[in-house]
Amino acid sequence: SASGNGSTNRKPINGAKQIAIASINMNDINTITALLHFIPAVILKILTIMLILVHNAFAVVVLRQTKLMSKIVEANISKIIYFISLSHLFASLAVLVWTILFL
Repeated sequence: SASGNGSTNRKPINGAKQIAIASINMNDINTITALLHFIPAVILKILTIMLILVHNAFAVVVLRQTKLMSKIVEANISKIIYFISLSHLFASLAVLVWTILFL
């Protein structure tokens, strides 16, 4: 009887996988499904905040360039242009804060 097929003494090769699959219940599947729906939203929020940060850096550069330009070029409109640049920076910062709080 030693020459039999011997399958009764062997464990299946993928036995560990079968046990792991058998241990997944509906709560785990619901959690995984919720994560799959949640992750793209988080990625989109992070990318949006990163783009707004880049825009804020641009607003700082515009403000600095406007300040330098108004020192070199004397004009009556220089103060108005600087005020517009400063308003742009504050609006950009307000959008960043709003995005972090409400998005």
